[in-house]
Amino acid sequence: LVPEERALYILDEMIAFINEELDTVATVSLISRADEEGKIDLLEKLREHHYEPYPNGKVNIGMAIR
Repeated sequence: LVPEERALYILDEMIAFINEELDTVATVSLISRADEEGKIDLLEKLREHHYEPYPNGKVNIGMAIR
């Protein structure tokens, strides 16, 4: 958990680390609360910061055959 005002800084740092350490595609998820009207301020801040957020969830089901 991080305060929303630090979220963009931490996201930038995390993505920089991932880009240096991984040689694959990665997905990052953020969770934020909506206000009384259903507006999510963090989505607008992400867009202003040149990120392309998707305001929906994604579920991966890991299935392996043994």
